[in-house]
Amino acid sequence: GAKVVCDCDARAAAAGVGSGMALNSALALQPELRALPRDPRRERGLLEAVAGLALGYTPRVNLEPPDGVLLEVRGSLRLFGGARQLCDLLRRQLQSRGLEPRIALTPTPLASLWFARAGEEVALGRPDALPSRLAPLPLAATRWPERTLQALTTMGVRSVGECLRLPRDGLARRFEPRLRLDLDRALGKAHDPRAAHVAAGRFVARRDLE
Repeated sequence: GAKVVCDCDARAAAAGVGSGMALNSALALQPELRALPRDPRRERGLLEAVAGLALGYTPRVNLEPPDGVLLEVRGSLRLFGGARQLCDLLRRQLQSRGLEPRIALTPTPLASLWFARAGEEVALGRPDALPSRLAPLPLAATRWPERTLQALTTMGVRSVGECLRLPRDGLARRFEPRLRLDLDRALGKAHDPRAAHVAAGRFVARRDLE
């Protein structure tokens, strides 16, 4: 039941505060720290707002709560002048709404999520480049269960590349099937079906005038 830090700004991070840290420990490092409770409803609303904006670039959008939105943009690249122009336009629109996005463009949705979660902004077009580029990412980017991550750390496995080097049969025996499936999906060796986001049929907004 202890309160922990979910996220923090750059100033708090510079003082040593980080995600997962107990709030009391964070306050000991930064006594003037301003702690705000999470608001799941607001987070979901913000995620859906980003998804609504994304529908202006592609009809194929998926929500990845609590902080991810996936866009399938292969068919949109030519329309927007290429990958760089599309990413720049999307970034400016999100920044104009007070957001700081981490945009990763790769051949597979799961690889894009892992790069973005790790704060790595990449633009990869070839699937054969994925193994070497994914290798340095910390396993925390996978968001596998904490018990699984601790077990892998105990084995000396701390990055995606070290996990890829493990014998596949041994990985399947010691851990849940999700791990091997996630690795295959990230590399494009397995299908990765996802539920499409459907915008609300009605839109209601209210603004009170002065």
